Amino acid sequence: MQYRPSILAPTLALAIACLFTGCASKAPARSVMSGTGFTATSIEAVYTVQAEDKRALVRAITRATRCPRVQWDSAAPAPMQVRAAPAVVPVRAESAQKVSKEAAFPVLTCEASWPPGVRSARVLAVGEVPHPVPAPVAQIQRI
Repeated sequence: MQYRPSILAPTLALAIACLFTGCASKAPARSVMSGTGFTATSIEAVYTVQAEDKRALVRAITRATRCPRVQWDSAAPAPMQVRAAPAVVPVRAESAQKVSKEAAFPVLTCEASWPPGVRSARVLAVGEVPHPVPAPVAQIQRI
């Protein structure tokens, strides 16, 4: 009689491997990229703001420890400036509320002035897909 290996052993091994693979989890999306100050999904929002004297500002809200860079049209990326650092604001002593707690602002807000004549911008964080920024309109029609 000729020996034929059983199909049961390889099938069982494959089933066990699939079971353990299904139980494995992916790395968290916010894993820190070593030494960069940015996380895999550090930028929370990117938007433009109309400032005084018909100037426009680009703002980025991030959970990173430093501001990202902004690229105007095809120019070299330039650093954004800190507008508001992460902070915890204590409860005010004269608060009208009887039960109150401190306010936590865990994000860094950064900004850069939109240069005249520039048509497009992208906010760049290390290791992330560039975030396109909507261009400000030339004439505001409504608020």
